[in-house]
This record gives sequence, C-alpha cells and structure tokens, in this order.
Amino acid sequence: MTEAPSLIVELWHREEVLTWDAVYYADGRAWELALDDETRSRVELLDELDIAAPSPEGRDGAAWFGTLVRAADPAGGFVHGGECAYPGSAGWFARLDDAGELLWIVHLGYDNPFDRVDFGDGVTTVHSTNGATVAFRSGPGITDFHPVAAA
Repeated sequence: MTEAPSLIVELWHREEVLTWDAVYYADGRAWELALDDETRSRVELLDELDIAAPSPEGRDGAAWFGTLVRAADPAGGFVHGGECAYPGSAGWFARLDDAGELLWIVHLGYDNPFDRVDFGDGVTTVHSTNGATVAFRSGPGITDFHPVAAA
C-alpha cells in the first residue's frame, strides 16, 4: 500500500505553501524560522511546529506561490524560489532531489521574492529582491535544511 503524500507535498503540487515563517519538509515535519532583521542574512531554527494543530497565533492557511527561479545544483538536485500571495511581500525557496521531488520548502514573510541562486563549496545561497540572503548546506546526501552564515 502506498502512503498518502503529506500536506506539504499536496500543497507543493497545487503551488501553495503554508504562511508561517518556517521550513516545511516533504515528510510533514516543520520548524519555525527567524531571519535576523539587522543582517537580513542569518536564519535561526526555532521551535518544531505541529502543522496539523490549529494555531492561536493565526498561522493557519496557505497561499499560492509563483516560481521566479529554477536552478540545477551542480552537486545534484534543484533549488527553486519565488514569491507568495501572502502577505503580499513574502518569498519562498525550496530544495528538490535529483528526480525533482520536493525535499523541503522555506516560507519567509516580508522578505520579497527569492529570485537568484548561487552554488559553491557545499553551500547554496538564495537572494531576495529586498536584500535578504539565506545560505544553507547542500550537496550529496544532504536532505535537511541547515542554514549557515551567508558570505
């Protein structure tokens, strides 16, 4: 029997993403994220989220997204990025495996579209139109989101 896809994968196929600042994994795990307001380049992993539970903070719901960049990682897999309809200035980026299947997606509100990707030395860096820059480890065997300091 085939296991049903997670909510995150279902949303991905509909070109939607949950609207809380977080990393959402294809297997249903999620962690809240915070982007440093001063540097616009340091991401911190915060608390694990239960995406199935109702949220009193208003983080329920999903928004459509548009894809602005699709880049093939020389080390394997792909990175996509773009914009979201919620809250109007939100951006997202995602890591896909060699077959083009979603591994994880990051949503960051108020960080504008992510429209550029750079690869180098085991680190992928995504850039938004408002100057936010997020770097994460990438390469063979790395399937989780591991933020690092952007250069």
